[in-house]
Amino acid sequence: MTTVNISIPTPLQPEKNPNRRFSQWRRDEIYTGPNGTGAYVPNQFDLVWDRVRGMYEVASVDYTTGLSILTPINLCATGIGATEDDALLSIGPGAASQAYVLLVDTSVIPHVVKFDHRFFIPGTDASYVKIFRTADISSGGNVISANFNSAGQMTSENIELEAFYNNTTLKRPKTGYLTEAVPAGDLLSVVVYDRDGARSETYRMVVSLTNSIRDLNAEFTYVTGIELISDFVSASDANLLEIPQNMNIDATLIKGRVYHLGKTPSVMPIDGSKFTLHGTDAYIATVPNQEGDLVLTYKLGTNENAYGTTTDGLISKAYRVKTINADLRYSLKLYAVPVWSNNKWSLRWFLYNLDRTIMFDVTDKVAVATGSKAYDGNPANKNVQSLQVAINWQQVAAGNGYHYHVQNLKIKNNAPGSEPLSKAGDGTIRSYVTISYTDELAEYGTELSAKVYPNPAQPTKAMLNIGNGHTDLSEFLDAIYYGLEPLHLDSAEYEAPKPSHVRLTCGDFYRVVPIEQAYFPIKDVNIPLSPSPQGKTLTIEFIQQNGLEELELAMGYMTIQHVASN
Repeated sequence: MTTVNISIPTPLQPEKNPNRRFSQWRRDEIYTGPNGTGAYVPNQFDLVWDRVRGMYEVASVDYTTGLSILTPINLCATGIGATEDDALLSIGPGAASQAYVLLVDTSVIPHVVKFDHRFFIPGTDASYVKIFRTADISSGGNVISANFNSAGQMTSENIELEAFYNNTTLKRPKTGYLTEAVPAGDLLSVVVYDRDGARSETYRMVVSLTNSIRDLNAEFTYVTGIELISDFVSASDANLLEIPQNMNIDATLIKGRVYHLGKTPSVMPIDGSKFTLHGTDAYIATVPNQEGDLVLTYKLGTNENAYGTTTDGLISKAYRVKTINADLRYSLKLYAVPVWSNNKWSLRWFLYNLDRTIMFDVTDKVAVATGSKAYDGNPANKNVQSLQVAINWQQVAAGNGYHYHVQNLKIKNNAPGSEPLSKAGDGTIRSYVTISYTDELAEYGTELSAKVYPNPAQPTKAMLNIGNGHTDLSEFLDAIYYGLEPLHLDSAEYEAPKPSHVRLTCGDFYRVVPIEQAYFPIKDVNIPLSPSPQGKTLTIEFIQQNGLEELELAMGYMTIQHVASN
């Protein structure tokens, strides 16, 4: 048998000498970790030469780890007669780092900031940048950089870096945002941080407003191609999107990439501005293996050219879309439950999926989608309100992947919860709040309420009746369960599974009742009769018990009426 000796590189050990005289180093000689290129630990104020980026000064040294922080030399602080304007407008010894500009568009909110295309950052550890309003980059400095989510909420002060040249460690910042408007010509501080949050380098950059200044001599660039970027692109066919059954084609999960001759490709959102994906509105992913056609278009800018453009300045690329078997966890539905409090209605939200293993109370995670009005719970507002709400599945529970679920519903306030319902002139019983999930004619909550009243045999104890006059199980289920339009798998189920039980909850009251008994009066209910329970909300969880398995099917509700008798 032949023995093969495998040579494992010996990790570098930092060579430290705090008493060493002032020295100059090449950057590749500096210790950056056990897997770096150099072993020498410089001392504070030593000079470091980088043939790409110029001269640096050692700002500080951690002799415990051997790591040091380098700062580009500022000619303005050397006392040789140079001014900050000189450093910005000229290229002297060292890098031209101080000549970089920040391209800021203050005509939109939030203000967009892009970095000079010449600006790049070397090193594997560099992770993100922050932009400070002044030269003060301490913890008390004014950070004006930001990132926002699709709902317009600020998520971070950091602007992430991305690789821009293959097989190198060179990176550049992505497009970011500013929280403050800045005038043209102002100097801002751009600070580079590593993945551990430690500062590594600082740059001073001048602001150029793109909304007021346009370079009339900007050279034309040639677009060589476009493509879709998505986790749903087939591994075997780059022109095929594979969408799980019952999942919407979410534009936030798909981006477009444009290739320019001689330049780094650019990635942009598909928002109808530059990139548009046609055909998504007509495609509904309901049946496995169904296919459709998509067309990706890119709108050329005034300084762009391409072969084969339309008269409207568009280039296009054809794609196909195919429905694949669903990941049941990502087939979601939100249920709204009205709650009467402080003389108005509010909504609790519960999330279900086709996996049916768990139900989530997501009241604090549901947001009103962009462009939708918030729910008005004033009982005097009896107009039909159209709502669009959204939730990120990733934020619901650990282990969930990113999926932005958007849902439409209509809701109507009919009566305040503080008043018992009465019959209208046509004999129908008024409703408290009705909700339509898909069809305006299918309004859940119509003539539905939970009656609480004293037990005639034991007046101090309460009874509960959610039957609402139904004496047939099928009619009862049609009204209080199927009216919720619970989720079902189109390819395998004609309709949602029939529940075997309901969980009833109101305050401290909790009871599991077989569905066959649910529309009969329920005795010994620990819902206090004093003070009156009028207007409280009874949640109705529909479940199916199948041996050891328990399926979560849907969430209904009824507003309690406190009455004298059934």
